[in-house]
Amino acid sequence: MRPVSYFVPNYATDPAFGEALSRVLEDGVCVLAYDCVVTPDSMTVGSPVECRLRIIR
Repeated sequence: MRPVSYFVPNYATDPAFGEALSRVLEDGVCVLAYDCVVTPDSMTVGSPVECRLRIIR
């Protein structure tokens, strides 16, 4: 498994999520992202990763 380097929303696949994230950024919400290991029965949160976000106008 490759380590996570950063988080960026997939604006092309889910534009509604990208737009919603952009709106909360404009409102001053602090967005955090963490790498994690997901299995069918669990999710283990790991280390924080850089967020590469942009405000869509």
